Amino acid sequence: NIDPTEELDESVYAADSQTVYGKIEYEGSNYEFETVYAQAKHGAADNKDKEFTVELEYAFTDALSAEVVYTTTSMQDSADDKDVTEVSLTYSF
Repeated sequence: NIDPTEELDESVYAADSQTVYGKIEYEGSNYEFETVYAQAKHGAADNKDKEFTVELEYAFTDALSAEVVYTTTSMQDSADDKDVTEVSLTYSF
């Protein structure tokens, strides 16, 4: 999978698409932080679609963790701009 984004799938895989992205990750003793910025230029009009994602995961114990993911997208030639927040709680055994 070459697509590092949450929402730009169609833009990244479009014909003649040019995608640039940057990613920063940091891992502490019981948490992980990640941020990704991506920009895909595609189509005959060179539309620019952009995405910015921030993720934070915190491990309360070895078995219990929580994750928050915030993603904002800007689609140049569409009304599909989005702001999405996802929260998950994971218990593993």
